[in-house]
Amino acid sequence: MDTDVSGIDIAGKDLSGADLRGADLSNANLAGANLSGAHLWQAKLRKVALRDTDLSGMDFSEMDLRGADLRGVNLSGANLWGAKLYRTNLTGANLSGARLSNADLSQSELTGADLSNAELYNTQLMGANLSEANLAGADLQKAQLTNTNLHRANLTSAWLASAQLQDANLSQANLFKSTLNSANLRDADLSQANLMEASLIKANLQDVDLQDADLNKTILFKASVSKAALIKAQLCLTSLPDYTMHSRDCDRT
Repeated sequence: MDTDVSGIDIAGKDLSGADLRGADLSNANLAGANLSGAHLWQAKLRKVALRDTDLSGMDFSEMDLRGADLRGVNLSGANLWGAKLYRTNLTGANLSGARLSNADLSQSELTGADLSNAELYNTQLMGANLSEANLAGADLQKAQLTNTNLHRANLTSAWLASAQLQDANLSQANLFKSTLNSANLRDADLSQANLMEASLIKANLQDVDLQDADLNKTILFKASVSKAALIKAQLCLTSLPDYTMHSRDCDRT
């Protein structure tokens, strides 16, 4: 349709079934609008306001949503493969089961967002804020998470194999049963993190902060980590890089 409605204010309006394919909605206000059944393929959505809108199951693959206000939106099951979401505000958004592989979420705000079971393979998340986000069961293999804030994030059973987590803040994060094989965690903050039963085979843990981290039954085979860092962690039935097992702190668990 290729209509230019940039900057229009249609917040809360009923747009169900609307044909907005190719429309320029840049800087438009669609907060709380009813978009059920609407067609938005290839629409221009830079800096669009879609706060508290139900966008579940919709297709935004490879679309440009940079700088958009997506606070509180429901994007569960949505297709955002390869989407441009640089500096997008997704605070408290529901992205459970969403497809976000190869998307760019660099420097985006995702505090408290639900990304459980989401596909984030090879996704760009450098400098993003994911504090207290729910990433349980998410696929973050080969994801770029350098300087990302994951403070108190839930990463239970998440897949982070070969992920780049240099300088990431994972303090107090829950990484129970997560897979971090060959992940790069150099200079990351894992203080007070729960790494119980996590797998870090061949992971790079150089200069990492493991102060009071729980490494109960954690697997560290061939991981690169200093003894000084491990001294600060809680070790119980922990499989060390040299294939020995350490149970120094089992009386504390």
